[in-house]
Amino acid sequence: MVRYLGQYMDLEPGDTVNAGTPAKVASGFPGTTHLRAGDTAELEIDGLGSRRQMFGRG
Repeated sequence: MVRYLGQYMDLEPGDTVNAGTPAKVASGFPGTTHLRAGDTAELEIDGLGSRRQMFGRG
């Protein structure tokens, strides 16, 4: 995906690519919740850093 995107735009260190999954992938799992406006997702990788993404209106 990064290689493909790099053909059409300049990617810089620190850029993130949010790929997601196809619609309704998690729908088959009981108790699954979906992201909503105002939700926050956080990712941390030891030795690399962390990233926080807040989701806005859809």
